[in-house]
Amino acid sequence: MTALKILNVQYSCQVIANSLSEKKSLELFRTIEHFLRDGMIILGPLNRTKIWNRINSRYYKGDAYFILIMACYNETHLLVHDPEGCPYFLLSKDKFFSAISGSNFEIGIVQLHPDFDLPSDEEIYFQVLLSGIKSIIRASSQQEGGSNGLRVLTQEIASRKLKSSVEGVLYFAVPALSLSASHLAEFLSDFPPKAACKIANWDEVVPAILNLLCEEKLYCAQILELLSSHNQKKISEQFGKLANNRKLLEKLFVSVKFKSHE
Repeated sequence: MTALKILNVQYSCQVIANSLSEKKSLELFRTIEHFLRDGMIILGPLNRTKIWNRINSRYYKGDAYFILIMACYNETHLLVHDPEGCPYFLLSKDKFFSAISGSNFEIGIVQLHPDFDLPSDEEIYFQVLLSGIKSIIRASSQQEGGSNGLRVLTQEIASRKLKSSVEGVLYFAVPALSLSASHLAEFLSDFPPKAACKIANWDEVVPAILNLLCEEKLYCAQILELLSSHNQKKISEQFGKLANNRKLLEKLFVSVKFKSHE
């Protein structure tokens, strides 16, 4: 375990050798789970084609690809950020191991700030830990150069608004948070039209959503799979009606993802 310092804030980080055996891959998965307890992480490099094909250039450096991991789900899936299309993607453990096995680099884990309050200051210095990308980015002296995927990633995240899916997931992924359902309604009203599967009868789905919300450590992915993709206004209205149920909302632990449309 080593440390990475960005603007005098220390982040945990770890580098793991490539050519991982099945046992080592499981150890890596457990390490990721451990890191996620204190916040989100950037992991890489990985094989792009073995995860998904719509990965944005801000996750790219040379021929190496990175992913932003938001949470671990059921010890079998990682909730990762897909920067194009559906903003969240559940990556299975098997696909994750497959992506690792195709990497020719060491695998690096960078622990982000627990609140994910990353600055977009021009004097950010990233010591990139991954083999093959061991360069220091001096953004203060290079206007065009040094646009490393990690630096650009933090700038993109820092510029997001509350209604965006990126900050939405961070806001809702807090246990025992006294949520206002109006915030959730605002967020859901803005999600892509094809983000969830269609249902025939919305009125029958509302009670099912209410029941799901009663479960602790619930992933909003389970809710979104029930939502009608063609009536954003009604979705917002129904979630807005939950705003007065304080006790229910205080039990809620959600992270948000949209169904993939590969």
